[in-house]
Amino acid sequence: MRLLLCNENRGFGGAEVHTLQVARGLKARGHEVHLAVRPGSWLAEQAPGAHAVPMTSEVDPLSVVQLRGLIRKHRIEAVHCHATRDLVLAAAARKTLRKAPRLVKSEHTFLGKSRSGLCEWAYGSADRVVCVSHALRDQMLQELGGDPAHFEVVPNGLEVDRVRPGYPAHRRLQEGRWVGVVSSMIEGKGQEDFLRAARALPAGVGLLLAGDGPERPGLERLAVELGLEVWFPGFVPDPLAYLAGLEVVVVPSRRETFSLVCLEAMALARPLVATRTGGIPEVVEDGLTGTLVPPGDPAALGRAVVAYLDSSELAAGHGRQARLRAVERFSVEIMLDMLERIYRP
Repeated sequence: MRLLLCNENRGFGGAEVHTLQVARGLKARGHEVHLAVRPGSWLAEQAPGAHAVPMTSEVDPLSVVQLRGLIRKHRIEAVHCHATRDLVLAAAARKTLRKAPRLVKSEHTFLGKSRSGLCEWAYGSADRVVCVSHALRDQMLQELGGDPAHFEVVPNGLEVDRVRPGYPAHRRLQEGRWVGVVSSMIEGKGQEDFLRAARALPAGVGLLLAGDGPERPGLERLAVELGLEVWFPGFVPDPLAYLAGLEVVVVPSRRETFSLVCLEAMALARPLVATRTGGIPEVVEDGLTGTLVPPGDPAALGRAVVAYLDSSELAAGHGRQARLRAVERFSVEIMLDMLERIYRP
């Protein structure tokens, strides 16, 4: 098929990694794949052959004309959007074409209450809205309404042959025992709960908070207030090297649509403590492939981490089962199979 993938986001995040992963995976399967991204963005750097489209706002006639031109020139059969703005622009471009391609929108985050009429029109114009979890699909249905068949669930996929036990850990994490969180430092990720839980951990266990964001200064202050010695490496270009070096991976989110970090930890066969919120229980099976605790409960979080630290047998058993589940349910090939089906009329 001839496909156009769009993502207007400038920065680096899960949706951008996903866009690139889908583009490369589909190309490897023999599809003709084109990317429309904003000039100067992370995606533009990662994909030098991508088409530069300004996508400065939802009302951007120049971008609509450019997208329309790309669709016509390359005889695009399906357009797959990954952000709301590019969905609005692609929907407007499609409306001007006599032979319209299929329009698909991937949803990675919970939909906010504040959205424009153009946004709602664009979601209604899409042939399918693809959600990364049933929790997200339920929220989208509640917010937007419409035919339930309009919304499909396609969980994120992982290159399980690359992300596997034995992945080289960061050299600092190869010495001693480490527990930690690898995540953007933004509101709702729950790192403060991890820090409060860390007071219950045995002496000598290293604490890691990898990632960056607006919440970092407050987290650094809290660590000092609690008397904790925590390693803050900042933004890490290879998160897997940090996850691979942790004796227990912690995902303390207050709200999460899916959690790619949970999936990565599982593929690495790392013991995992995560919160029972959003789409996480669809990824992690409590008591089999990890341990789930209530969000915002540092005491429960601490107890779950200590249980793994105290029992190498429990940790190894859950790690093995987690790896099996990641391979069987969440491989990138399974995800691409589902997307190919959705792209076809």
